[in-house]
Amino acid sequence: MSGSEGSGGSVLRRLATRGRQVPRLLLRDDADEATKVVRPRPAESADSAGRYQVLGEIARGGVGVVLRGHDVDLGRDVAIKVIRDEYAENADVIERFVEEAQIGGQLQHPGIVPVYDLGLRSEGRPYFAMKLIKGRTLGAILAERKKPADGRRRLVAIFASTCRTMAYAHARGVVHRDLKPANVMVGAFGEVLVVDWGLGKVLGGESGAPSPSTHGVSRIETLRTGSVGSQSLVGSIIGTPRYMPPEQARGETDRIDATSDVFSLGAILCEILTGIPPYDVKEESDAVRCAARAELGPAMERLTRCGAEPALIQIAKACLAPAQSARPAHGGAVADEVEACLAAGEDRARKAREASAAAEVEIEEQRRRRKIILGFGSCAVAAVLLAVAATAWIGSSAHRRESELLARVDAALADAAEARGAAAGGADDDVLAWDRLAKALEPAQSLVADGTAGADAAARVAEIGAVAKKGRELAAVAAAKKKLEEATIDRVVGLLAVAPSEPATSAAAAAAVVRDFGIDVSANGAEDAVRGSRIAETLIVALDVWRGAKDVAADVRSKIDAVLVRADPDEFRRKVRASNLEALIAL
Repeated sequence: MSGSEGSGGSVLRRLATRGRQVPRLLLRDDADEATKVVRPRPAESADSAGRYQVLGEIARGGVGVVLRGHDVDLGRDVAIKVIRDEYAENADVIERFVEEAQIGGQLQHPGIVPVYDLGLRSEGRPYFAMKLIKGRTLGAILAERKKPADGRRRLVAIFASTCRTMAYAHARGVVHRDLKPANVMVGAFGEVLVVDWGLGKVLGGESGAPSPSTHGVSRIETLRTGSVGSQSLVGSIIGTPRYMPPEQARGETDRIDATSDVFSLGAILCEILTGIPPYDVKEESDAVRCAARAELGPAMERLTRCGAEPALIQIAKACLAPAQSARPAHGGAVADEVEACLAAGEDRARKAREASAAAEVEIEEQRRRRKIILGFGSCAVAAVLLAVAATAWIGSSAHRRESELLARVDAALADAAEARGAAAGGADDDVLAWDRLAKALEPAQSLVADGTAGADAAARVAEIGAVAKKGRELAAVAAAKKKLEEATIDRVVGLLAVAPSEPATSAAAAAAVVRDFGIDVSANGAEDAVRGSRIAETLIVALDVWRGAKDVAADVRSKIDAVLVRADPDEFRRKVRASNLEALIAL
């Protein structure tokens, strides 16, 4: 990979030949394992102009090699990507390589590695230079965890940043097609970047495929956009099967859009929450088969049992929906949901801290008042001691025992107050939080059981006990309702997997799901029951599967359509259904 110091190369060298003084400023570097070379080599240039000095190889992929280089003019280290020797004459590989550089150069976002330069080596082979990222992959961070709950909040925050980056890419009309933990870099200073856009695809072009709303930003244009052969061949499978949506695993490249990336985002979130990607198989061929068939039952079960925030579990399950129409529309929709969940968690934690602080203030105030009362009591005892020594001795001894008992009650109530604040700030269905409060209250209950602690302390203990009992009852009801909702979601996900091949069977099962959830399509208010449910989208999918069977009676289908027209939150789908319903009525 040789080069020369020609007049068109380094600006500093050209200035030096004119007798100019050339400053060379170099900032302090920080060593990082992720950017150390694995195959060092003597300094040489990556292009014929000799601007970049190559220090050695960092990593090697399927068709490309990433080198560590040094920009001699700006004094910064860069990553240089080149095509491997065996693909140097492959026109399709060269086109994809240039397209990757163009996509990276136009996606100007803090979460995407900036491309600095696109050039040719001395023998005419293309290369592009980009920012050298110092950090670790999300995959490496996940692999170090001892259990899935470790560092979950930080990992979800990293995931939210990843979703926000993909929201930008989707708005520019680009899908990644290979999202996975290994392609998410966490920089040495906390920055989160989505890397390796080698399989990136520009939506639209000759296929006419729809793209997400651009919100006023320009679309990406590349070497092959709109040209003949710019789309991937139907039937080709590219990407990583363990994180791949069904349409991609089946080679249906014409169907790949932003929702395909959303599935892969759900797969990453699944691994964050459970420690395992959706398809837990050893062989690559098995992973492709599972992905093509959307065999997500085990993954859904792992998510249900993972113990994470219910809202996060629901986001992961929604992203992993086999049907593209059932997933969030793009990365921005996922980012909004995850960020709202994180904000809600912060709010609950803040309320719990405030409740605990308020309880501590109340306990301290009670102690202060008791000290004042005890002070007056001491004066009274002193007077009595002067009058009747024997009676005073008995009274002071009893008083001391009562004071010690009250102090122990106060300490026990302080522990219970902290548990109460945590339970009140938790999820509606957190039965264990209320059980912890009841357990924390037991020492105080034991201390007031014999009546020596006084009526006031006993009343406070009884009040907290009643709150714990009522809170547990409400949490148990919420947990049972949530369990029913999760079971319904899992049933509908299973139906979608078999609906194309067994429409009649899946329609009957979908009807059973709707009825089991207490919805009668013939009754007034059925649409309100659907719309008001926390799993309204799932019930709408079930209704769609039901009505899709050929043997469904016309009157039943019209009733289902009437419910869907009023209950579906998607305005476009409502309009389509409304027009179809008017046509049926006219017939």
